[in-house]
Amino acid sequence: MVRFTVNIIFIATLLISSCSSSKKNGTSTTVNPLILKVRTTACYGMCPVYEATISSNYIIRIKPKKFCSFDTIIQRHLYKNEQEELSKLLSAIQLDTIKESYIDTLLMDAPTIYYTFYSKTDSVTTMMNTSTPEPIHNHYLFVNDIFKQMSKIKR
Repeated sequence: MVRFTVNIIFIATLLISSCSSSKKNGTSTTVNPLILKVRTTACYGMCPVYEATISSNYIIRIKPKKFCSFDTIIQRHLYKNEQEELSKLLSAIQLDTIKESYIDTLLMDAPTIYYTFYSKTDSVTTMMNTSTPEPIHNHYLFVNDIFKQMSKIKR
């Protein structure tokens, strides 16, 4: 039931594209709700630290913090096949079953990845550095591959 509700909310968000506009100096800026946010932390070495978001209109945006191969915000629109795969992978995740943490405390030098899923009414954040349930892991691998293509992040 929750999976069905999340899918309906996700599809409704895409169809309705509920955007808000604000005026600044005569220009209009459209802000779309997020569907995903990924934030990484540092390790003891030179692991890339960044924050990335994917909005409901499938704009992916990566903001570098430290140790990235780029120093400015980069963004692009997800291709149609990426949008479809992202939706498919997201529909396999039951938000109400996500644990707050999938951190292996014995792993000392791994960066933590904060992964936030957004629905129309809620958000769920989990921390991970190693083993996560397969649907979350598959989603992360897919999104991380896009990050790598865009930015040469070596993670």
